[in-house]
Amino acid sequence: MNRGLHWLLDRVGVEHRSSVIISFDLAEENVRELPLPLASIDAKDYIVGAFRDFLCVTHYADGVMHNEYWIMKEYGVRESWTKVRISIPYSVLQHSGFWKKSHDLLVFRDRLVLCNSNGERFRNLSITGLPEVNEVGIYLESLVSPNN
Repeated sequence: MNRGLHWLLDRVGVEHRSSVIISFDLAEENVRELPLPLASIDAKDYIVGAFRDFLCVTHYADGVMHNEYWIMKEYGVRESWTKVRISIPYSVLQHSGFWKKSHDLLVFRDRLVLCNSNGERFRNLSITGLPEVNEVGIYLESLVSPNN
C-alpha cells in the first residue's frame, strides 16, 4: 500500500498504552507514523490491511471479524478516515482484490459475490464448471525477480 509496509502496533509507555500505525516506505527506506481513525484503538482488537487502493483498519475481537471497518481515503490524512459497514458479517467475507467503479468482487463462504460500493446490495455470480470458490489471488507482472 502506497509503496510501503504497514503494521498496527501497541506503544507501551510508563503512564499509558496507545496504538499506532507504522509505515515503512520501501522506496525511500524511511519510517513514519500514520494517524488512527479513532483516538483509542487496542492493536490486538484490529487488523491493518488494504481495501481497494486504501489503507484499511478492521475490528477483529475475540476471534470474530466485525462487519464494519475504516478506510483512509487520502493517505496520511486523519480526517479522511471513513467508516464503512456491510450487511454480510466480515468473518465469512473476503475481498478478492478486484473492483471496478462502484462494485467489488468478494468471496463469501464458497461463492463469488458482486457488491455495490455502499455494501448493501449483493449479487451472486456463478461460473460454469466452477462449483465453489475458496480463494482468489492477484497476479501482478514485474521485471523484478523474486530470487533477488
